[in-house]
Amino acid sequence: TGVQTCALPIWIAFQICDDLADVKQDELNGKPNICEFLSVVDASDVLVYLVEWLKSQIVNLQIVNTELLKEIIGILQMKNV
Repeated sequence: TGVQTCALPIWIAFQICDDLADVKQDELNGKPNICEFLSVVDASDVLVYLVEWLKSQIVNLQIVNTELLKEIIGILQMKNV
């Protein structure tokens, strides 16, 4: 289903958002952060890609109730400013 197809990419996108916001704090606390493996720019690029992919899934999967997915996309876009 559309939810199953989008669930993992949504989780990954939110994790990237969190890691981008917490780079310095995670470094100080010795916590893992995606930016240890990718640069901040590359992590941001992956996030942009995931948001665009999610937008395409509304059409590709013919998702009828798009409000939740659109809200998630909006949140992800705001966090990547």
